[in-house]
Amino acid sequence: MVSGMFFGPAALLYYLCFLLLAGLSLFIAFKGSRHARARSRLRRTFLLLALSLLLWLLTLFLEVRTALPVAQLWLGRANFAAVVFAVYFALRFVQEIPVNGSWASPSFGLLTETGLLGALTLVTPLVSAAERIEAGHAVTTFGPLFPSYLLHVVVCLGSALTTAFRERRRAKDRRVRGQLTLIGAGMLATGAVALISNAVLPYGIGDFRFCHFGTLSTLFFVLAVAYATFIHRLFDLRVFIRETLVYGVLLAFVLGAYSSSVFVVTQYLSSGAAKLTQFAVLVIAFSFDPLRRFLEKKTDDLLFGEGGAEDGCRKQRANTKRGGIGSHLALGLLFPWRR
Repeated sequence: MVSGMFFGPAALLYYLCFLLLAGLSLFIAFKGSRHARARSRLRRTFLLLALSLLLWLLTLFLEVRTALPVAQLWLGRANFAAVVFAVYFALRFVQEIPVNGSWASPSFGLLTETGLLGALTLVTPLVSAAERIEAGHAVTTFGPLFPSYLLHVVVCLGSALTTAFRERRRAKDRRVRGQLTLIGAGMLATGAVALISNAVLPYGIGDFRFCHFGTLSTLFFVLAVAYATFIHRLFDLRVFIRETLVYGVLLAFVLGAYSSSVFVVTQYLSSGAAKLTQFAVLVIAFSFDPLRRFLEKKTDDLLFGEGGAEDGCRKQRANTKRGGIGSHLALGLLFPWRR
C-alpha cells in the first residue's frame, strides 16, 4: 500500500535527480574512454558512486510514500547504508583522478571497514533502531552505533574534500585543476547540505523536516561532474567526440564528396582501360587519403587545441590495438580507406 504523492514540486525534483544521475552514468558508462587504465578505473568508481547516490535518493523517496512499517524500516536502513558506500566511493573517485600521471591506490582496510559498517547498518538496529513516518517526513530512532556511523561519513567526506583541493594545488595541468575544483566544490555543496539536514538537525535536535534537502542536494554534485565531463574532459571523451563528430558529420559530408570526385576522375582516366585496371585504380585511389588526414588534423586542432590531432591519432592507434574491435570494425565497413 502506497501513500503520499508521487507528483508535486518535491517529487519532480527527485525525478530530475534520478534522470540527471542515471543519464550521466549511462553516458559515461557507454561513451567514456575504456582503454586508458586510469580513466577506466575512474569511470568504474564513478558508476559505483552514482549507484550509491541513486539508492540514497530512491530509498528516501519511497520510504515517505509507503504505509507499511516493515517497508519503512528496511527502506530507512537501506538509506543509511547507501550513504556509507557513497562517501567511500566519493573519496575513491577523487583519488582516482590522475594528477601528474599518477593516482592513489585503494586502502583495503578502509574498504573492509566500509563493507562491515554497511552490512551492520542494513541488517541490525545498531544505526537505525526504528523508522516511522510523521507528517510526510521520515523519523528515525537512532541506535548506539550512529556516532561511529557519523564519524565514518565525516572522515570519508572530509578526506575526499582535502584530497581534491590538495591535489588541485599539485596538478600541473590546468585542465586537471579545473576538474578537481569542480568536483571539490560539488562535493562540498552536497556534503554540507546533507550533513546539516540529514545528520546535525535530526540527531542533534530531533528535527527531521529538512531531510529531503540533503538528498536533493545531490544535484550540486551531479551538475559539477557533468560540467567537468563535457567542458574539462574529466572522463577523456576525446575518442567519443572525435568519432561522433568527425566521422559522423565531417567525413560523411566531405569525404563523400571526395570519394565521388575520385570515382569520377578515375572513371575518366581509365575509361579506355579494362575492368581489372579500373578496379586496381579505384583501390589505389581510395586507399590514398591525404585529404582525410588533413581534415582530421584540422578538426582535432579546432576541438582540442594544437597538438590534438597528433594525440588523437596516437590514442586511436593504441585503442585499435588494445580494444574497441566492434566500433572499429563498423567504421571500417563504412569507411574502407580508414586506418
